[in-house]
Amino acid sequence: MECSPFHRTCRLEPLEGLAPVICEELMKAFSELARTGGMTILLVEQRIQSALDFADQVIVLERGLIAWTGTPHAVVADHDTVDRLLGVGGLH
Repeated sequence: MECSPFHRTCRLEPLEGLAPVICEELMKAFSELARTGGMTILLVEQRIQSALDFADQVIVLERGLIAWTGTPHAVVADHDTVDRLLGVGGLH
């Protein structure tokens, strides 16, 4: 019996309930997997700054539809979008 070389796991909001130091280590591990393992990682996370620090691409969903897409830099630069779609301040 052969095993697929591709392993997938899914966990929404993987940082939820974890201590900040654990969150930092987990994000480092995700980055390492993406970099050395050639993996694409879809991160669904409410800790916006952690997600922006990690992401190459940002997709904001609103009612299940793509409301905005761009780079992490573009998210921070577009204050109106951050305020309207993410409902947060403090990123600018």
